[in-house]
Amino acid sequence: MLSEIQQDVRQGFRLLIKNPGFTILILAMLSLAIGANTAMFALVDAVLFHPLHGERASELWRVLPIHDEVTGWSYPAYGDLREGADTVAALAAWSDATPVHLSRASGRAERIPAAFVSGNFFTTVGARPRLGRLLTDADDAPGAGAAVVISDRLWRRSFGADLMAVGQVVRINGRPHAVVGIAPAGFTGASLESFPDLWIPLSTAEQVLTDFADLKPLTRRGFCWLNLTAVLRPDTGAAAAAAQMQGLVTGGRTAAGGGSGPLLKGVRLVPAAEAALGFETVATGRMRVAGQMLFGVVMVVLAIACANAAGLLLVRGERRGREIAIRRAVGASRARIVRQLLVESLMLGALAAGGGLLVASWGVDLARTLAPKGALLPLEAARDVGNPRVLFYGVAVAVLTSLTFGLAPALSAARVDLTAALTRNAAAGAGRRARPALREALVGVEIALAVVLLAGAGLLLRTLMLVGAVDPGFAVEHRLTASLDPGLQGYDRARTDVLYTNLLEAARALPDVRSAALAHIVPIEKRNMATSVEYEGYAGDQEHAPIIPFDVVTPGFFRTMGMPLLRGRDFADGDTATAAPVVIVNESFAKRFWPDQDPIGKRIRNLGEGGGLVVGLVRDARLASLRAAPEPYLFVPLAQFHVPSMSIVLETTGDPAAILPSLAATVARLDKDLPLYGAGTLGARLGAARGQERFLAALLGAFACLALILAGAGLYGVTAYATEARTREFGIRMALGAPRGHVLGLVLRRTAWLAFGGAVAGLLGAASLAGLFRSLLFGVGRADPLTFGISLAVLGAVTLLACGIPARRATRVDPLVALRCD
Repeated sequence: MLSEIQQDVRQGFRLLIKNPGFTILILAMLSLAIGANTAMFALVDAVLFHPLHGERASELWRVLPIHDEVTGWSYPAYGDLREGADTVAALAAWSDATPVHLSRASGRAERIPAAFVSGNFFTTVGARPRLGRLLTDADDAPGAGAAVVISDRLWRRSFGADLMAVGQVVRINGRPHAVVGIAPAGFTGASLESFPDLWIPLSTAEQVLTDFADLKPLTRRGFCWLNLTAVLRPDTGAAAAAAQMQGLVTGGRTAAGGGSGPLLKGVRLVPAAEAALGFETVATGRMRVAGQMLFGVVMVVLAIACANAAGLLLVRGERRGREIAIRRAVGASRARIVRQLLVESLMLGALAAGGGLLVASWGVDLARTLAPKGALLPLEAARDVGNPRVLFYGVAVAVLTSLTFGLAPALSAARVDLTAALTRNAAAGAGRRARPALREALVGVEIALAVVLLAGAGLLLRTLMLVGAVDPGFAVEHRLTASLDPGLQGYDRARTDVLYTNLLEAARALPDVRSAALAHIVPIEKRNMATSVEYEGYAGDQEHAPIIPFDVVTPGFFRTMGMPLLRGRDFADGDTATAAPVVIVNESFAKRFWPDQDPIGKRIRNLGEGGGLVVGLVRDARLASLRAAPEPYLFVPLAQFHVPSMSIVLETTGDPAAILPSLAATVARLDKDLPLYGAGTLGARLGAARGQERFLAALLGAFACLALILAGAGLYGVTAYATEARTREFGIRMALGAPRGHVLGLVLRRTAWLAFGGAVAGLLGAASLAGLFRSLLFGVGRADPLTFGISLAVLGAVTLLACGIPARRATRVDPLVALRCD
């Protein structure tokens, strides 16, 4: 048996080398399809299948409080649960990533996302260091030396992958810390909700975040800012552990609440992998939908490639009809023939797997390079192609693909008619037996799948165009923005006010700067602030007052942003902390709360002593999202509502990007340790907001083009083979006087019906699937006539190109030559 398989392999190699064109064509198709599939698996694995990287990922549970408003735990509550819950083998606490300023001996400070973690965090999640060591309970003890672990990403980016980085002293918000270790590559902790580059012991939170210290994060039971992750004891189930923890937190307010703390209703445990992306919000829902869509897309491309390869192997098997018939005649069994052909298919699959892994490696790197900031897929968690999971998946896909595209042609070829094959030439042996149904069915499936992708790409492209056509409500050209956060450097309010005053004066004095202003939130940002508003005329209680987003700005912000004031006035220098509170509202706010009334002079009672007086009405703008309609919005002056972190907005007379070096130098003169971050033009910021649509449209468009090329190649192959098989028939028709146009019609008619059937099935499928991905669309229906019409037109052009060449060749057949065929 083994010797027969070795013989099959040797023969297979000879045949593949003997037909280089056929071999290269199939390998190219399969390598692209397997590579795209493997690359997409690496990108979406963290979203759809295996989100956490640690060795104990499958053992982790997320511990959640049951409460109407509280979503986290206080530090004292964590201590109580860690000490009192004996059903838990390990319980670790960690915070979501919060920005800090990191500076080294050389170079300016940079803004870095950091997480505060308990000393047992890394052992709980099962992480091993890349270099050095990870944090321990000793690092988290009071009075311990300040230690920090940095991510592999930060180590490569800011430390140049220096092996001597461990042991270096860095300053975090001005406080020295020793780098004790490098986290493993791709480590994301216990969730994918944020991606910290620093891990700092929890016990140092008040020293590192000085503006955070007033909230007493380590002693106040009412301040719930931590997430908890547990590993249960082997003999304990999640229900038992939750019941014990629930007894600790619901027996009064002693454990989780403690006096002024929240009264929790209970505890629930959720597998950490399920909670890794956060809980069902619009963002996490769109992330999962995008992952499912893209993974489905590459599966479609793989199916098309398999269908194409199967079609080519069917044709090749029919051309080998005489060879197979001779082998059958001299005693080879049908099973022996099938095994030989399957071995050849597996060899093609093995070679394609190698090419596919190369394509996948390039694809992952390309996706990471081209993906916009804040892309729907968390590419920070994407695995490398060398990861065992990805390698196993790639090899498994190659094997299954080989069997999929090889089995049907092998069975078909093994059923050769011996009499017909031995009495006719190889080209006609099995081909004249007229078994085109399977080949044509495969091509019809290819066309249908290609149309699904083409229509889907068209819908996303239309979404991109419509999002791009949305009027944001503010000026974009000649605007520059950048952010800074002096609060992290220990600035108090007085120092912050002086800094911002000096910054605005210096910025306005820069060449080509027309105006400058500050805002806490600049468009387009996902974050926001919100407050309840008891507007004039509101009759309800404070608990049920509407929640409205607001921003903190300085005088001149609306002029600088190109947001026209429709009524009233802008904030002025006289609107100080000691002056009467003032506020500016937008059109949506006035229409919702004071319809058909003049908002100027109205008051919002709960904004400051005596209420905030509305002094201006500003035009609506899409400040949070281009997709969402404008919503009620408030603006308050910085002098009356202090916020440490602000963004500066500059209006320039020329290229705004050219002002950036001067602005950075200005900030450095004011404070060399204060980093400027998020710097860029407002146009680039707006482009980044459209980046998700652009990225998805580009990916799906590329896969649709690949699918269309594969389907076109399959259509060409079927038409060319069918035309060749009917050469004698066409010769007879033309010898009897049939015009060339008649022969052309005969060739194109059947192909046209094949393409039409596939197109109809594809459009129906696209309309059905678009409903599943509706959250990714904007302004278009799932059966958009323009998109589907263009898809049909593109398919028609590809069909004409694929079928026109063999059809034209058929009309040029010499009848005398054709009659000698066979």
